[in-house]
Amino acid sequence: MPCRTFQLVIQYDGGAFAGWQRQPVQRTVQGVIEQALLRLTQTHVTVTGAGRTDAGVHALGQVASVIVPARWNAPSLQRALNAVMPRDVRCAAAIEMAPEFHARFSAAERQYRYLVGTDGDAMSPFRYDREWPLCRMVSLDLLRAEAAQALGDQSFRAFAVKGTAPAADDHRCDVRVCRWELRPGGLLLTIAANRFLHHMVRFLVGTMIEVPRGALTADQIAENAEFFSFGTNDLTQTALGISRDDMGAFLLPYVENDVFAKNPFATLDTVGVGQLIETAVAKGRKTRPDIKLGICGEHGGDPDSVVFCHNVGLAYVSCSPYRVPVARLAAAQAAIMEKRAAKKK
Repeated sequence: MPCRTFQLVIQYDGGAFAGWQRQPVQRTVQGVIEQALLRLTQTHVTVTGAGRTDAGVHALGQVASVIVPARWNAPSLQRALNAVMPRDVRCAAAIEMAPEFHARFSAAERQYRYLVGTDGDAMSPFRYDREWPLCRMVSLDLLRAEAAQALGDQSFRAFAVKGTAPAADDHRCDVRVCRWELRPGGLLLTIAANRFLHHMVRFLVGTMIEVPRGALTADQIAENAEFFSFGTNDLTQTALGISRDDMGAFLLPYVENDVFAKNPFATLDTVGVGQLIETAVAKGRKTRPDIKLGICGEHGGDPDSVVFCHNVGLAYVSCSPYRVPVARLAAAQAAIMEKRAAKKK
């Protein structure tokens, strides 16, 4: 039977859906569109999405591909779908494509927008299901510094639900955009990548906003996390309430007047930031004794910071390449000192 391939641009309110992917019992976006197409074409039509969204996620332009009988053209298919689909799903556009078009494999990029409400009205019934009603302000400078670390092609295994990707999957994503902006009533994160993992965006947002809190709730996080990598630059910024990008304007007088003994972005503040790390290590090990622990950031190349991290139980370092020799030497010296101290006892 002659057929045509179409790209559908779908909009939906995800509040009443258990995500995109078809489920045996639960209501899903894919299932609703396929039911509509069955009604229109009198045959089962598979709707292939460019990606799968989680329960409660809304879409302004979710791309899908379908193959339908040749009697349908783009305008008639769009009109018919909107006539039979429920009001929380809409076909914003239908475009005829080449037969080889595939919404998932032809997609070059996906984009999410995550809204965080920081004012008191975030709990309004007209807003709370469209944004995270945090109801408190967070430093935009710190969020932007944290977002910059998500850019690039890297593994996001720590930001995915365990077991939702194939065992051989490397969990790598190429994040091209990760940007925080102010908006009326709160904040907006725009993030674009070649692909996203299950719950990845939600986990990234929560981590960026709750970095210090994460150290204090490490026992709960360890129920799902198999390793902690302490981003000490972010911990320093959030614990001390200062931005590394702006510190050049005031840091030298602070050091000269003993407000800081040393540059806290070069040598770890073991009293304040260190206490957060120690707390997280203790709580994490209480829940998961074999949890892997490490430090990520420029502090990993500072000898004094490496010794502190070794003493509290961290086992690996991630830092700039030129700092690696110093980090290795400091780690070896810390291990030797620990053995000597044990012999004296």
